Amino acid sequence: MTGLVFGEHDHWDSLGHVQLVIALEAEFDLHLTGSDVMELRSYAAAAEVVRSHRSTLS
Repeated sequence: MTGLVFGEHDHWDSLGHVQLVIALEAEFDLHLTGSDVMELRSYAAAAEVVRSHRSTLS
């Protein structure tokens, strides 16, 4: 699953991107910034954004 990239998957279009942001914020109790949202270009990048937010919450 680490190979998922925005625009290269049928369901990861602009609407899918918004749904991903909402799901990440809800699941991990985060508030993503605009720059965070722009960084979510792949599964690996999304995982890194979540990790970075969770490390600042600890």
